[in-house]
Amino acid sequence: MFDSRDPVLIFVALFVAVVIGHGAMIGTQPAFFTELFAGRVAYGGLALGHELASMIVGGFSLVVATALLAWAGASWPGALFMIGMGIVTVIAVAAAPETNPRVREKREAPEEAEVESQAV
Repeated sequence: MFDSRDPVLIFVALFVAVVIGHGAMIGTQPAFFTELFAGRVAYGGLALGHELASMIVGGFSLVVATALLAWAGASWPGALFMIGMGIVTVIAVAAAPETNPRVREKREAPEEAEVESQAV
């Protein structure tokens, strides 16, 4: 959409990215991050993790995107870079520990049942 140079398509691309992408991220991050830390350090952990990541990745992303645009002369390498960052995010979320006690109990229950059946 950016390569089309059509202002309407560029506006639609930015609108969708901000409204859907950014809104989904900002809406879920506080709850997700606070569950990752103990209550006494939740605010500090959330602030430190979020702001360091914003500073490091957010700051360098502009340099990387500009270099990719200068190298290729098109926006597709920047799109691939953003897809790569999305994949890193999905991996990080999948690797995060489960904090919901009901989900943890369901995951742990089959293992306990197997141990009990083997003991009998």
